[in-house]
Amino acid sequence: MNIKFSSIIALLVIILTAKVGLGQGKTFTAQEMHEDLTYLNKSLRRYHTKYYEYTSKDEMNAYYNQLKASIQATKTLGQFRVDVANAIDQVRCGHMNIELGKNSRSVDSLLLMPFDLYVMDKKMFVRNYLRKDSLFAKGDEILSINGVTTDKLIQKLSAHKTSDALNFTHKENALDKLFYVYHYIEFGKIDTFSIEKINQNDVPTIYTIPAQYRNTKSLSYYEPHPIDSSKIIIGHNSLNLQSTDIDPDTYMIDYNTFSGSGQKKAHRKIFKYLKKHKAKNLIIDLRGNGGGKVMSGYNFMKYLVKTHVFAANISRKPNLTFIDPRIKGGFWEKITPILFMTNPLQYPSKQGWHHVFPFMRKYKYHFDGQVYIMTDGGTFSMSAIVASKLKNEINAITVGTETGGSSYASRGMASGYIVLPNSKIKISLNLYQLKYGKGSDDKRGVIPTVPIEYAISDKLDGKDVEMIIIKELVHNKTKL
Repeated sequence: MNIKFSSIIALLVIILTAKVGLGQGKTFTAQEMHEDLTYLNKSLRRYHTKYYEYTSKDEMNAYYNQLKASIQATKTLGQFRVDVANAIDQVRCGHMNIELGKNSRSVDSLLLMPFDLYVMDKKMFVRNYLRKDSLFAKGDEILSINGVTTDKLIQKLSAHKTSDALNFTHKENALDKLFYVYHYIEFGKIDTFSIEKINQNDVPTIYTIPAQYRNTKSLSYYEPHPIDSSKIIIGHNSLNLQSTDIDPDTYMIDYNTFSGSGQKKAHRKIFKYLKKHKAKNLIIDLRGNGGGKVMSGYNFMKYLVKTHVFAANISRKPNLTFIDPRIKGGFWEKITPILFMTNPLQYPSKQGWHHVFPFMRKYKYHFDGQVYIMTDGGTFSMSAIVASKLKNEINAITVGTETGGSSYASRGMASGYIVLPNSKIKISLNLYQLKYGKGSDDKRGVIPTVPIEYAISDKLDGKDVEMIIIKELVHNKTKL
């Protein structure tokens, strides 16, 4: 439970130690890049389960035509990666990622900006300054970097982090943790930075500072709400049950990821404890939970949903991906469609081929009290599914910010990837969709019952605003 943002940290490790080659190495002609973009568009149309869900076919084709028209000269691999990132961002699918492939090179460290930032509501504030001078202090507001204003920087860099539907919180959450990495991806190596900030007299002032080498041994990691180990009642490597300061009848499950061994046993142990101690309120902390295994998430919900039987409805396009050489993947990814076809509960529709996996409610240790769920932009994939279903089906009160994952459906399971023929850039994607939302797709994440906003002073003071709000709701016995 000490690593809430493992997927984001993993991204930094990949960029620093794997193959980056940004702004350097082999270049590609306009024709080669046009061919790659055509291949990308056709491949995603063929394999992505909901390619035109948020961007229509006409809009997508128009975007690709405009993008190709803008590329008229050679570019480096890193420069072309920016174009590819902007293209896949049009799909609005947070499970898609880019790897640079064999045309890139390995590095041990990168020349990066010497500070980390809070990214909040299209504003940026200094989180940590690595140099020994006193030009910047924690909490200073940054207005621009190298002449690019904060709002435009956030807009540019956000394209490098894919996100479900039309929500922005997943992108903002990623930039908040690794702004300096995304800045490098967009702009490449920069030796000096001209930083405009508001000084103590509220006057905008520009300071010039050199870049600094950073490597995997100097990762900047931030735990926004550290766990008080003295409150842990039942511990596990991916979730734990804690007491709270609210009252003796209110407990919290801090859930890091729906992946890992022993979760099913941990669920049973936790809900047995809650039943034995007659818990009335349960807080589920899904902030920074990037998802995990579908079966683990549904097993968790067995103890909370009220319906006797509920199901995971997983669909895909009716194609032969398991024998198609153009879609790459491991053995289990290739064989998953065959395994799914052995499931007796399946049916076709205009949306694709559906596989239904039923789950039975747990009766023995079922929790029937009030559930509160804390969410943020890092609440993604399986954790967004849990937040959506519990909000809809048991009126769980969600507190925080819009989830990074969709409130309606998630593209997950059976990951594969395509390789662009010239640049060898790899684009990973998932081949199935899990639908869980009610009604029609509102194209957003799960909107909290009680939305909150952090001020920079809250961040600097280490306040847990979500817990403060839940404490008030519990004490006032508020039902929303």
